[in-house]
Amino acid sequence: MWYTLNGPGWQDGGLLDANQQPRPAFEAFLFLRKLLSDAEFIGVLSSDVYEGYAFRANDKIYEIYWTNDSSEQTLALPQDFRAAYNPLGQPIEPDGGLIVSFAPIVIERGLSP
Repeated sequence: MWYTLNGPGWQDGGLLDANQQPRPAFEAFLFLRKLLSDAEFIGVLSSDVYEGYAFRANDKIYEIYWTNDSSEQTLALPQDFRAAYNPLGQPIEPDGGLIVSFAPIVIERGLSP
């Protein structure tokens, strides 16, 4: 849930700016809405170094991770890894693992048989 759509909003917090143009938060909202619209929450993946949540949609699992501070943590790729995305839905190319930071990442996994 977001406080307001039209901008600039209270303390400049609208999803649209003063010219009613989408902000990055609006783009992230659209991406996650599309990705998770039919998804079911399946669990918390948080640890002492990052926060994470998992959702199931058809034959896919989506995991969303971020840190609550400015640290960067490396997350190993799961065996059933399919893709990773930044908050705007742009693909992330893993380099042996995925960097989790304050900016969230979305990992798409296949369901194990």
